[in-house]
Amino acid sequence: IMEAVDEKKEVLEHDPIAGWRLNPRKFIEDNIPTIKLSHQQKDGLDKIGKLVVAKIKAGTGKLMTDAEKKLAKKTGISIMSGKGTGKDTFAALAILWFMTCFPFPKIPCTAPSAHQLKDVLWSEINKWYRQSNLFDKNNPKNSVFELQSDKFFQKEHRGKEWFAVARTVNVRDSVEDQAKTLDGFHADYMMFVVDEADGIPQPVFISFDSTLTQLCNFVLMIFNPTKRTGYAIESQQKNRADWVCLNWNAEESELVNPNQI
Repeated sequence: IMEAVDEKKEVLEHDPIAGWRLNPRKFIEDNIPTIKLSHQQKDGLDKIGKLVVAKIKAGTGKLMTDAEKKLAKKTGISIMSGKGTGKDTFAALAILWFMTCFPFPKIPCTAPSAHQLKDVLWSEINKWYRQSNLFDKNNPKNSVFELQSDKFFQKEHRGKEWFAVARTVNVRDSVEDQAKTLDGFHADYMMFVVDEADGIPQPVFISFDSTLTQLCNFVLMIFNPTKRTGYAIESQQKNRADWVCLNWNAEESELVNPNQI
């Protein structure tokens, strides 16, 4: 057993990505040393790491604990949050981690408006990517990734196989067109990011049944509880058995000014 432990340590020392793949919080702390994570964000990173490990173990036939078997069947992570707790920052950090640590990932991202995607989520990706060790500040052209207005991708593959992409939902579209918003994506490593999920029309979520079918596919859904019905709030209520449910109370967040509660 000790030989196996020493061998694992040696692998992680020579291949830091192998260690980061199992530990998204360490990835963030190692690559963005200036960031100050709240205890809620740290817990979220730990949870998403455990979810991914469980799904990969299940897909590759590895020995699993009962808890991991249960976790591997989850649709994803649902974060119901108060205002100002850093949920968009969290989503951006999760995207940076997934893009760096897994081969040929696809990360479709959606929100009810272009403003939410481009001015908020994409802005957060840009902010933390440029503060990270992944970005070559002396010569940005040498950086591995490139950020465009609606796509964040690994340059070597020209954004065709290794990317995060923004897909805005048009609430005026037909039910059929809304259902196609996240349709057509397939990859072994795929994370759907649904921002402000409480404002997403119900048909958009239909595609999850046909797309979350490969090795490590899951959803990261974040929202404020502004509506009593809908897919987002139901993930925390009647469908909570299908999700890793996190509740980020603004009163408990180190990032929120108590005077603003």
